[in-house]
Parts: sequence; C-alpha cells; structure tokens
Amino acid sequence: MRNVKVAKSKSAAVKTAKNKKNEKAEKAGAKASPSKKNELIKQVAKLAKELNEEGLQILLQQAQVLRHNMEVMASMKDRKKIEIVEQMRGKIARGDKFTIDVKEADDNSYFILIINNARNFFSRDEMRQLAGMCQAAQNETEASQRLFAWFSQKRKDVLFDTSIDGVKDPALITMYNFIKSRYTVKEGA
Repeated sequence: MRNVKVAKSKSAAVKTAKNKKNEKAEKAGAKASPSKKNELIKQVAKLAKELNEEGLQILLQQAQVLRHNMEVMASMKDRKKIEIVEQMRGKIARGDKFTIDVKEADDNSYFILIINNARNFFSRDEMRQLAGMCQAAQNETEASQRLFAWFSQKRKDVLFDTSIDGVKDPALITMYNFIKSRYTVKEGA
C-alpha cells in the first residue's frame, strides 16, 4: 500500500512540475509548441480557403506586418542588450533629447533626424506625414501624442533607438518644434 501512495505522489509531483513549467513558459511568452503551431496553421489555412481574393490579400498583408514586427522586436531586444553592455563599459556618450540635427538628401528622397545619438532615416513620404502631423497639432502636447502614436504604429525603431519613453518625452517636443518651424505640407503633395 505504501508503494501505491509513493507512486501517486510521484505522479502528482510530475504533474505539478509540468504545470509549473507550462506556466513559466506562458509567462515568458514562449513560442507555441510545434503541435500547437501546426494546429494554428491548419486553422488559418482552413479559414483562408473560405476567403475571397481581397480577403486573402488583406490576410497576407497582415501576416507580413506581424512578421516584420516580430523581426523588429527581436532586433530591438538585441540592440538594447548591446547598448546596455556598451553603457556599462562607458563607450556610449549620453544623448541629448533637446538638440536635433537633420540631414537631407540632395533630391529630398530621404531625411535623417539625429537626436539623442540616434540616426533615424525617413523617406520623403514619411517626412510628409510627420510634417502634416506637426502642422495640424494645436500645441506641443497634441503633437507629442500624435508623433508617439505614429511611431508606435509605424516606426517602433525610432522609439527604441531614440529612447523615447512615452508621450511626454522631450525628444518628441524637440522633433515637433523643429519640423513645424522648418517643413510645410504642400497642397496636392
């Protein structure tokens, strides 16, 4: 009888250990197990068969956005680790969120905003969008909110590289004041 109790105890201990392991994996945001991933792929494929061409195009675009965001987030984590190590070694000088420098391509096809030791590249279209937001904003607070939301949706790399912590970050106000004073949005552009 004693052996049976021990066997039950070991079984319960194994289940408890597995549950704790699963909980840790879920908390850590671990990837789905291969079987769970395969099941999700089957479900997506089944639903995809029911979509029309337009729906499939939207699904494809969303999948590409998700993949890109995963790559950006992985890259951001790697860069953050490198930055922390270099800061510990004293190799990175402290940045300045109150000073901005802008380099423009001769043909205005791209712009580089340098702030807080970060070089942020923007296409002409992106710069037009930023200028439009800055010109439309009533004040620094509204502009900061608009810029932060736009960067959060479209250019998380700028938030990371420039170390922008939130809507009240001084780098956003610096960008706003510079862009508003220097760039306008042309009608029909």
